Amino acid sequence: MSNYDRGANFERRCQKRLEKEGWFVIRSAGSHSLIDLAAFKAGEVILVQCKTDGVLSVAERQQLVELGRETGCPVFLRKRQGRKIASEEIKEESRGK
Repeated sequence: MSNYDRGANFERRCQKRLEKEGWFVIRSAGSHSLIDLAAFKAGEVILVQCKTDGVLSVAERQQLVELGRETGCPVFLRKRQGRKIASEEIKEESRGK
C-alpha cells in the first residue's frame, strides 16, 4: 500500500468518525490543500488536517493557525495513536511568560 493510500484511508476513517459524532463532512480528496476535511454541525464549522504520523512542519502549523484566524473556525490535527484517532486543536503558541 502506498503512502497516498494510507493517508487517504486515514482521511476516510476520520471522516466516518466525525459523521458518527453527528457532523456533516466534506473531504478534500487529492487536493493537497491545507485541510483534508471540513465538518459542519448545528451552526459550527471545524477544519481538519489528517496526518497518519501526526507530524506538522513549522510552516504547515503556521498556515493552519493563520487559516483558523482568517476563517474564525477551529482547526484540528487528527492523528493515529496506536489504533485510535487522537485530535489536537491547532492554536497559536503563546510567546514568553
